[in-house]
Amino acid sequence: MANQNVQVLKAATCQLAISDTQPPQLRALSGAIAAHWARVSAETPAYFNGAVFLASAHGVAQGHAAIACVESTFASYLYLRHNNWPAEGIANAFGTALLVPSDGGVLCAVGAPNTVNAGSTYLPGGFIDTGDVRISPEGGRTIDIDGQILRELAEETGLAAQTLSFGDGYLLASMPGELSIARIVRCQLPGAAIVESVRAANAAMATPELADPKIVRAVPAKGDASAPPLLAYAEALLAHVFDEGLA
Repeated sequence: MANQNVQVLKAATCQLAISDTQPPQLRALSGAIAAHWARVSAETPAYFNGAVFLASAHGVAQGHAAIACVESTFASYLYLRHNNWPAEGIANAFGTALLVPSDGGVLCAVGAPNTVNAGSTYLPGGFIDTGDVRISPEGGRTIDIDGQILRELAEETGLAAQTLSFGDGYLLASMPGELSIARIVRCQLPGAAIVESVRAANAAMATPELADPKIVRAVPAKGDASAPPLLAYAEALLAHVFDEGLA
């Protein structure tokens, strides 16, 4: 059963357009964000205040998903997350891969200790960064979400691009403060080989992002206090793909 706090929308196409105007609800929090960052960055020196792209509006009409984004900072994201997303209508926008092996199921993993999702089970993916931005001939900025999803997969799993192909369309998993833009990505390799690839990629990294990779064939059951909690957006996306027979 899907998480009732998350809305999953289907779209055939998707565009993320970047606005150069910061929403007033973010500007009003600038002082609080700076003070919060001074504290958390001192506590966790590994944090880097890089660019983060936040969604200020989104919707699906006639099969097309339109997402309005603003360029912000990791400091802003952390403040909003730690304070239950007080800026109304603002959400973290991020790409997500529903990676389906040749023998079925979906790849999940636990966030490594150095990540914002440390100790929780989630799906491969992550922040949109400036390298994912494209500029149109007219000067407008958009986000290459397909490229971002493939970039994150390469970084986190070590899988070669030629073994991967996108399924049809997009899934948007929306809840207060979070907007996952997900795509099914089919891999030519079986699940066991994918898990080994993730482990090999982790061994080569100084600070790997994924721990305990596994292929799941149903939404993990709740109630096991010893199991890492499953993030809500990941639960909703997994429920959708399994209910629809997509993995």
